Amino acid sequence: MRREAIILAGGSGTRAGGEMPKQFVELLGIPMLWWSVRAFHAYDPSTAITIVMHPGFFDLWDILYARLPETDRRIPVRLVCGGRDRSHSVENGLMGIENLQDALVAVHDAARPLLSRDLVARCWEIAGQKGSAVPCCPEVNSLRRVSDGGTVPMDRDGILVVQTPQVFRGDWLEDAYRRRQSDAAFTDDASLVQAAGYPVTVCDGDPANIKVTTPVDFTIATALMQAVFKH
Repeated sequence: MRREAIILAGGSGTRAGGEMPKQFVELLGIPMLWWSVRAFHAYDPSTAITIVMHPGFFDLWDILYARLPETDRRIPVRLVCGGRDRSHSVENGLMGIENLQDALVAVHDAARPLLSRDLVARCWEIAGQKGSAVPCCPEVNSLRRVSDGGTVPMDRDGILVVQTPQVFRGDWLEDAYRRRQSDAAFTDDASLVQAAGYPVTVCDGDPANIKVTTPVDFTIATALMQAVFKH
């Protein structure tokens, strides 16, 4: 099946601080969102890659894109306008993909720049076999839940932390979005696909595949990248 990757880069990134949205901040000299493009392309250059972002950032992206190394600018990408929320952004990304019944679609958050080749390979392979692949890692922190003005401990056994990329058969994902109620809130695509009645297959995630949200996350991500890429 054809491989299609949708990279969501439409958020404002306000929790990360700074003067520009986090997806455009450079990590080792490369805008954060582009690391995900590199990861998908490196594993399979035939993967069609769509970047979804708010149209208000197009001019900024043009400037940042022009600064990329020449080899990076040879990677074909399609730029699509983001929607008013995450779900609508994914829908916009899906609209430009033809013959979804013949494709596997990966949805990935640009805020996870440490996407590894092994994780990309694992998600494509499992989704090709099972129809879906959702990477998860076991929760290792102690947990407490707010209850009646206080907090109570939670058993972390069996609790999984969900990551991206989440990969699905294109026709499953398309149908799940077609059925979505306008007032329904889903934090990820796996929840939406499962609500539509399709099986969701969990696979091993990658502890290094962190989501960059706060200023300290940038420090952690930079240190991990320096170790991985030996800069």
